[in-house]
Parts: sequence; C-alpha cells; structure tokens
Amino acid sequence: MITAMEMAVWRWLCVAVVVATVCPAAAQETQPAKLPWEGYTFLNLSSEEHAALMQRVEDADLAWEDFRKRYPKDSATTKPASDDANQEAANVLAAYQTVLDRYPGSKMAAYAATRMAGFYNDLGQPDKSLEMLKDVAHMYQRTPDGQQTAITIGLHYAQHAKKPAEAIAWFKKVPMPDGLPITDPDDKRRDTGSEYFLAQQHIAKVTLLQLGKPDEAKIIFDDLGELYPIHKDDLERSWKFLTEEAESAAREAAKRKSATTQPAKRQ
Repeated sequence: MITAMEMAVWRWLCVAVVVATVCPAAAQETQPAKLPWEGYTFLNLSSEEHAALMQRVEDADLAWEDFRKRYPKDSATTKPASDDANQEAANVLAAYQTVLDRYPGSKMAAYAATRMAGFYNDLGQPDKSLEMLKDVAHMYQRTPDGQQTAITIGLHYAQHAKKPAEAIAWFKKVPMPDGLPITDPDDKRRDTGSEYFLAQQHIAKVTLLQLGKPDEAKIIFDDLGELYPIHKDDLERSWKFLTEEAESAAREAAKRKSATTQPAKRQ
C-alpha cells in the first residue's frame, strides 16, 4: 500500500500548473508535439479552451473529494461495496481520464494521471496506483513532474516494500541538472535541480540505513556539498541526523539480538 507520506508527495508535486494560451490555428502549423522525453506537449488553446480544461480538472477533483466524504477510507473496507459507490468511483476515474485523452503529454495530463494514481490507492488498488505512477515517471522523465514521481516511487520501495536496490534505481532516474555548481546565494538558479538534490539524499539514506554502507553514503553527501556549496551547512546537519539515526537503529538491533540469545532464567 502506498504510504501517507508518499500521497503527500503526490499532492505536493501536482500544485503548480501552467498552460500556454496561443492562437490554435497558427500554432498547429508551427508547434509539433514534443516527444515524451523532451518535456511537456505544447497546448495550443484559446482562452475558452483553457477555461474548459481547468473546469474539467476542477470537476474531477471535486468529484474525488465528494467520494471521500461519502465513502471514507477508514470504513470497513477501502473498496466501494455498493453499485452506487462503484459507479461514482468510475465517474471520478472517467473525469481524470478525459483530461488524459484530450490533452496527452501536457502538464495537466501529468496532474490528472498522478491524481488517478492516488484515487486508485484510495480504492485499495496499490498495484494499479504504482503502475500509473511508473507511467508518469517514464512519460515525463525530463520534467519536474516525472522526476518528483520517480522519487515517490523510490520512497515506496524504500519505506514500504523494503527493496533498497529498486528504490535506488528509481532515485537514480532523476538526472543531474546543467549549471552546477552554484556558489552565489543570490543566484536566481540557486534552487535549480532540487529534484536531483533530494533524490541523491534519499540514495545516501538508503545506502546508510538499509544497505549499511556509511562510507558510500558519506561520499554522496560530500559530492552534493561540492555541487551545492550554498547548501553545505544543511547537508552537514542532515548527515549528522542520519548517522545518529543509524547508530540508534544499530543499538536497537543489538538489544533485540541480545534478548533472543540470552538463556532463560531458572525458576
């Protein structure tokens, strides 16, 4: 099951939405659709078409919120039991699917897909949810949406599935951005590559806490400090916190091992 933390990341990564508004007739001749790995498909929308798109998305979001109120997830089952509930669930999915079908490859389609993934998770279908997230990560791999989704998938494998190798593989799908290092705190690009910065820290965390390789994890942090010198103090604090967490986990493991190997007391 996708965790609450992962769901929070989905919602966070779907906040900013920008859709271009241009003359559709002229743009259709001059703006070919981009390939998935080049970024988002350019939407050639009039102001009326843009308003219709945003209304479709809002209607889908409202339908999900209404469904949550009528069929809370903490009820006896996470899956709708009645025919009415099943139909309402199908209506929510259809609303998001309309955005996917009408605006493929766009930023709003990425938003709709991640929302559908979250809804499938609410329905108790984590496998379908994860499948959709993987589609988003692949389709939008050169965009912030795709890279944030790859991080979300990595967190699932690290925290829930306990598969560190797969988690690291997903974190590594976030590429290093151009323009590093950035040394000036006033540089407008100071937050460039924030997805890469976050993904690398997650790799170090998994390497330290789950694979038990502190030297390799420290190298990752040191390399990040060279690429992001303006965040070096933050990285040092994060490393200190991680090592303390690793030491605490080691102590707890030693206690459990001692308790299982200690001979029983005679009566």
